[in-house]
Amino acid sequence: MTITIRELRRTDRPAIAAMLQQPQFFHIQEMKVALELVDETLQKPEQSHYSFGIAEQEGEVAGYVCYGSRPMTANTYDLYWICVNPHRKNAGVGRHLMRFAEERIFAKNGRMIIVETAGREGYRPTREFYLKLDYKEEARIPDFYQPGDDMVIYVK
Repeated sequence: MTITIRELRRTDRPAIAAMLQQPQFFHIQEMKVALELVDETLQKPEQSHYSFGIAEQEGEVAGYVCYGSRPMTANTYDLYWICVNPHRKNAGVGRHLMRFAEERIFAKNGRMIIVETAGREGYRPTREFYLKLDYKEEARIPDFYQPGDDMVIYVK
């Protein structure tokens, strides 16, 4: 099955919102923030600091990635969100999205990508995903999000 990556469209918002509602993964506040970034980019694309890649597979939105330059740094970028449709997990969608973001970042002379993610058990596959893509765990802040949920910071 072919995976294509394209720019964000207004018609993508419902599919993104549905993906973010994966049971026992994203908290309500996380979903709200993720959709705020989508809305900001759709409403004022010329003013937004966020870039998106939308993965399509068989005519369906299979996942998305959101990234942007980190303020007050020299060519450092943040990977803000990566989310894959639960029906498309383990089909290479995440790898394609990461490759898309990395290629775009490095084409803009990006020198570093930072990923902040959760340390709770449900995020173990996510953390293993970053390690497989040659990201290195650089820091861990205990109990950052809430007791028992560290912030884990990866860098490439």
